Amino acid sequence: MRMPRPFALFLCIGIALFMIFGWRMVQNRAGLNLTRPETVEKEWEGIISLWDYPRPFLGDGSRFGWMRERIREFERMHPGVFIELYPLTWGEGRKQLDLAVDHGTCPDIAPVGDNLGYAARGVLEPLGQFIAPNQVIQYRDHVLAAVSHNGEIWGIPVYCAAPSMLLNLDAFEEAGVKPPENGRWTYDEFVSALQRLTLDRDGDGKPEQYGLGTYISNGYYNLWGILFSDGWRIYDPVTGRYTVNTTEAVSGMEKLFRLVHEYGVVKDDLALCTQARAWKDFAVDKKVAVYPEGPWAVEEMRKLQSEGRGFEYGTALYPAGDSGVSITVGDVAAYGVFKQQNPAKRKMCIEFILYIAGSLEGEEAAKAGLLPVLKGDPAQRNEAQEWESIMVIPKLENWYLVEDILNGCIRRVVLGQQQPAEALEEAQREIDRLSTDAGIPVVK
Repeated sequence: MRMPRPFALFLCIGIALFMIFGWRMVQNRAGLNLTRPETVEKEWEGIISLWDYPRPFLGDGSRFGWMRERIREFERMHPGVFIELYPLTWGEGRKQLDLAVDHGTCPDIAPVGDNLGYAARGVLEPLGQFIAPNQVIQYRDHVLAAVSHNGEIWGIPVYCAAPSMLLNLDAFEEAGVKPPENGRWTYDEFVSALQRLTLDRDGDGKPEQYGLGTYISNGYYNLWGILFSDGWRIYDPVTGRYTVNTTEAVSGMEKLFRLVHEYGVVKDDLALCTQARAWKDFAVDKKVAVYPEGPWAVEEMRKLQSEGRGFEYGTALYPAGDSGVSITVGDVAAYGVFKQQNPAKRKMCIEFILYIAGSLEGEEAAKAGLLPVLKGDPAQRNEAQEWESIMVIPKLENWYLVEDILNGCIRRVVLGQQQPAEALEEAQREIDRLSTDAGIPVVK
């Protein structure tokens, strides 16, 4: 059968064109794209819930300003991602988080990276694989220990916050008391200074100015530097439990007892005083000359001075006791991610907390009175501060109950209801009755 002439002519022309040009197209594929186009993975979009405490940073005028700025920046970088911030308070926030964990209503992100109890319960995402090995070795030992459990890292550290002693230098000058050289003093020097700073100007038997003023509240460790000054280590790495009735603990508690009942240098409302009242007594009414407080207070003192309402102030370490070392009980601020069902959302949550950690500049941290989490970082709160003096207490499953028991013990001693040894023995019995997670490992 003969092929139609028009079709035969078309076929011949096609073969001729391929012989002339086709080999070049096959050789370099310049004109052909036979592969399927690559698909770009779409980023997760949605709402991330963040619970956070107030932070001592500069921002929009509130203690959450710095975090809100970071949220806005991150949302601009990731359109379709919205981060809802729920503010916590230092007094009640930890209880709220415990309730959320108990009832399965956890936020996506919270400052719980140092809560080893949560890690042991399996409610946090492990984060070690998201931190470069050369970054891990840069963390200070206390920082890494605070976020590590069972060979895994559960939080991204941002900074360490620790209280220091604020001094009213005008009061020191009026009383003829020389501030501690380089911010260092022994317990005896501390007592001597407080006695001279406690002034009964009108002779009515009630001082108008006390040497020391502070408060007792969960989440705040302003008094604990005195309690730990004789070498008390509340966490026993051998048993993996909290111990509060040791010889060193009793000795530290007796130091506080004598300040209140023997020397009379502590404002008499210590057991019931609130943070707001204690701050006003020091910064506004000038009723106390020495006031231990967190790093936020340094910036507030600068602000008062700039407004013409302040006074000359300085900072000092806690007094060194029998251990010969000044001890400050601090906290590592570390963000963790609660368990996520959606891998893409988990990735976005982790990306956000890494962004937070990388956003805090050294100068900004130093200005806020914070301590660095990395080795070799020159930022520090003041010239007297040394990282070796910072104690970070491992927070196991029952830590916040232990803290509540211990603060109750301190109040009873301050009120004179119990002697230090008796109060600590009772506190130990209460702690021993708490249910603990036997799977929590030793934290060194």
